[in-house]
Amino acid sequence: MSAPRRSHLPDALRRVIDGYRRRWRVVYTHTGLLITLAVLASTVGAAVAADRMLRLSPVLRSAALAAILGACALCLARWVLWPAVRRMRDRDAAARLGHHFPKVEEDLVSAVELSSENFDEQGISRGLVESALHQITRRASTVDPRVAVPVKPLLKAAAVVGILLAMLLGAYHSFPDAVRNALARLFRPDAGVPYFCYTKLAIEPGDRVVRVGDAVNVQITTSGEPARTARLYGQKGAGAETSDRIAVTLACDQGAARWNTGPLFKDLHYRVAAGDALSPWHHIRVVPPPSLDRKSAVLILPKYAENAQRLVEPIEGPLQVVEGTQVVIRAMPVARGPEPELQCRGELRLDHAMYALAPDGSGALASEPFVPRKSGEYAITLTDGFGLTNRAPESVYIKVAPDRVPVVTFARPGRDLLALPGERVTLETTARDEFGVRGLTLACRTLKAKEAAEASERWERRSLKEGGPTVAELTATADLVMDQLGLAAGDILEYKAEAADYADEAVLRRGSSPTYRITVLSELEHLERVLSRLKELQLEMMRRAATQRAQSAQAEALARAATKGADSQNPKQGEGGDEAKEGKATEGDENAAAREAARNAHDRQAEETRATEHLARKLESLIPELARNPSTPTEMMSNMEQLGRGVRQTANDPMQNAADQFARAAQGQQGQQSQQGQPSPLRIAQEQTEEAARRLEQLAQIAERMQRRGILEKLAAEAEALAARQREIKDNLVPLAKETLGTDPKNMTDEQKRRLEHLLLAQKAIKEGVDNLGKEIEKAVGALAFSNPSDAATAEDAKAKLDEDKVSEKADTVTRRLGENALFSQVPEQEKIAKSLLAVAEILRRGGDQLDAFMKEIEEFIRRQKAINAGIENAIKKAEKAKRPAELGGDQATLQRDVSEQASALHWLAREIAGFRSQTAAKLDAASSEMGLGAADLYAKALPEGLEHGKRALALLEDAREKLSQEMQQMQQAMMSAQMMRALLLLQRCLVGQKRVNAGTLEADALRAREPEAYDQATAALAIRQSKVRVDAGKLAQLIAQFQSAVALVNASAGKMDVSRLALGGGDTGKETREVQRQALALLEQLLQEAMGGGMGGAMGGMMGARAQSMMQMMGGSGGGFDGGTNAPIMPASLQEAKNEDWRRARSRFDEQLGAAFEGSIPAQYRDLLNAYFDRLRKEPIR
Repeated sequence: MSAPRRSHLPDALRRVIDGYRRRWRVVYTHTGLLITLAVLASTVGAAVAADRMLRLSPVLRSAALAAILGACALCLARWVLWPAVRRMRDRDAAARLGHHFPKVEEDLVSAVELSSENFDEQGISRGLVESALHQITRRASTVDPRVAVPVKPLLKAAAVVGILLAMLLGAYHSFPDAVRNALARLFRPDAGVPYFCYTKLAIEPGDRVVRVGDAVNVQITTSGEPARTARLYGQKGAGAETSDRIAVTLACDQGAARWNTGPLFKDLHYRVAAGDALSPWHHIRVVPPPSLDRKSAVLILPKYAENAQRLVEPIEGPLQVVEGTQVVIRAMPVARGPEPELQCRGELRLDHAMYALAPDGSGALASEPFVPRKSGEYAITLTDGFGLTNRAPESVYIKVAPDRVPVVTFARPGRDLLALPGERVTLETTARDEFGVRGLTLACRTLKAKEAAEASERWERRSLKEGGPTVAELTATADLVMDQLGLAAGDILEYKAEAADYADEAVLRRGSSPTYRITVLSELEHLERVLSRLKELQLEMMRRAATQRAQSAQAEALARAATKGADSQNPKQGEGGDEAKEGKATEGDENAAAREAARNAHDRQAEETRATEHLARKLESLIPELARNPSTPTEMMSNMEQLGRGVRQTANDPMQNAADQFARAAQGQQGQQSQQGQPSPLRIAQEQTEEAARRLEQLAQIAERMQRRGILEKLAAEAEALAARQREIKDNLVPLAKETLGTDPKNMTDEQKRRLEHLLLAQKAIKEGVDNLGKEIEKAVGALAFSNPSDAATAEDAKAKLDEDKVSEKADTVTRRLGENALFSQVPEQEKIAKSLLAVAEILRRGGDQLDAFMKEIEEFIRRQKAINAGIENAIKKAEKAKRPAELGGDQATLQRDVSEQASALHWLAREIAGFRSQTAAKLDAASSEMGLGAADLYAKALPEGLEHGKRALALLEDAREKLSQEMQQMQQAMMSAQMMRALLLLQRCLVGQKRVNAGTLEADALRAREPEAYDQATAALAIRQSKVRVDAGKLAQLIAQFQSAVALVNASAGKMDVSRLALGGGDTGKETREVQRQALALLEQLLQEAMGGGMGGAMGGMMGARAQSMMQMMGGSGGGFDGGTNAPIMPASLQEAKNEDWRRARSRFDEQLGAAFEGSIPAQYRDLLNAYFDRLRKEPIR
């Protein structure tokens, strides 16, 4: 740079310019300083005000402080430092000064230029320059620098600074603490100086962690200058919804306010403003409460249970533990997150006992092993790092039970049973203990008929199965065979199961099941119970029939009303106006009522149809019970199948059709005929219900006939079995008699003595059987005396034949003589006994149901009707010894019942032939009606009228005899089907019986060396059973005589049975005997396969084969154990009551009163009440 120019101004001008320069520098410097002060004061005041109003954050305060310092530094540099250090040249000062004095502006600048040392003096003299400077000096003498640089801006700046300082001082004087706090916060932004408030604000709880659903009470407390109101605002969660945003104004009471958040399900951010105080943002965090996912336990068993461990996972319900068992409770918390504070610990508490739950390696909380001393609910409390606990404390109820003895039960049969001699009852028992069962034991005792009232402690125990310390449940089965236990009819077997555990000695720790009884019934008593049940079902059939007749009457009434309504509608068709409208309205009401009545009839009919199907199932359920009894006549089982099938067909055909027709009528087709001229639905329903009632009444009569003849048929079968057994004994006696002829009993060999002992036992059984037969015939006479005098007379004839031939005395004599070794002489006597028994059986079977017996029955009816007519004539003539009208009426009513039953049997036999209707049955029905009218006249002592009805009935019976001879060929087919059904049932019985004989022989052979006495008893019982199977085989051969190949198989099997019964009668159960028995069984099975495969000439094809298979399955499925308590609710409660003759007579009168004739005498509106009364009467216990 060039050196600055030097000026040689005159002193006056130098003083003016220098004065101006000094004054300008001083004024501008001081003014800048005041401006800087003003900026400082205003920015500091603004920052203080902003902080007081906005509560600036440290960052903003730092920014404000930086802005203040920057502004002040800028002002200081621009208006203080720059004017102070700035060099102002003379020319600049002259120019600036000239701006204020325009007249001398050029002179001042020219003077500076002329006085410059670098002025070019070319052409100008020095004098001229000095002269010019002198003139300029003179003209500038009036220039005053003070005017050019006024102090007014300085004064204004000073005034502004003064005002600002006054305002700051005033604010400081008014709010010194607030100003000092603001200044401290401003100039020390990083020092964390708190904001000063005159209102002191305290908020509880501030930041907090709570459980989902918890409510928090926010407590606001103000001090210093208490606020009247407080304003709380914030948001829940993200505040996306309007309901999540909060703004609440709270009134302060003595400086305090309270606000309840309500149940929280989202995080809450909030702050409070009260007075000049503003709280920071507070955060209430909402987390799921501690909870358990699952609970489990580890049970450490006592020492005598080998300290075994059992895991109970999960725990559901009370935790059952036994005294002395250690328990480890394991609780698995629900995972809530990875934060350490969310992990839980817990404690288990009961009263004053506390057990810590600490985390284990799997994440669960587990307690130390402890032994519960008493039952109680152990509360589980979970606590996390935030101090939160589970909302509702979890609990485990530990039930401490003493170590009880094992619990022993019978799964099968689990009730008292009624069994038949020779039956096998399978027991299934289970023992359960908390730890282990030593073993299962079966205890039995036999109470003979004389000792049944006084039970003695003669228990016999046998081990069923061994257990172990860790075997908590032990199951075993056992078979009780009535014959092997030596049980006869009337005896009672009591049994129970026992088991012990390891807690102490076995005797002290023994538990037992309830004691059950097996009462052994005779075959006749069992049959009586089944027939008693059949009687109840017969009465139910009669009630169903009466209900169907009531339904028929209702259908007729509805059809008549519908027809009448249709006829009355035609004359009104020509009428018009209001009368036509009224007629249509009335007609609509009548149709609606008729449809409603038809709908109700349909509902009743549908219910009756279902009830009738259930009745069919009840009848079919009796077939297995009949199959249990080896003495049940196969004809009875066949008839039972016919009853069940007939009832089911009645329900599925006429009754269901009637229900369908009622449904059609309910849809509006009450009385109109179809276009083809078919009857209306109501008329069809009437016909179908009449047909159903007729069928049910016929089936009820067949059931009544079965009840009367079933006992006699069973007695006949028993007599035949005794006769066959007697001849078997005779056949076994002849070889022994030849061997021991003339030998003293003492000199007989051991084998001969054993064989003789067998014969003596068998002959004693014959004697006992004959005595029992006589007693059962006497019981049958008492039972049939009131319900069927004709059958009672037949039984009396059989008993008379038994007494006349002195069969019991002869059997006793033969037994005694056999003991004396008088063998040959007893062979003829044994044959006489067998013939007498066969004669008794023939008497008892006087009224069989074979086809050729139908004619005999009708002949018998004609004979009895002629006798009644003759008796009436004698009574009219008043001859000596003439019967009274009441007696004649009773005879006529009995005959009427027998004829009606025979007609029902013929009706159902004819239904086996498609499209065939028996005229013989129709004649018998008409004869039965005449007999009923005649009986009513005779009871009313109208003898001539009764005789007239008797003659008509006689004529109808003679017509029926002629019709039967004409229909014999047509009905032969149906009889063949029934005969084949009986043959298959008999074959099934033979199969079952032979299997039992084979199994019993194998079991008896194992007793030969171990228990000789039991072996002898078992072989004697097996011989009797084999004899019965042989008799059934003989009957089977007679039934299928027309099929030669089948007869050959049956005869071959019967021959094997003869060998088996002779061997068993001689006490031989060796290998050869068992092989013969297997051959007999194989022949019977071959016959069964041929029959079911289309053999016997195809007689088992189609529906007949299906029926036979169903029957055989039901027979084979008999579970045993006839439960008289549930299957026969009105049977006696004990065996002694069943033997009471007074009870039998009362029951016979009760059944007679419930007959169809008695029900018919009761008005229809009272029959339901009567039926309900008798149903309740049946369910009442015997008093």
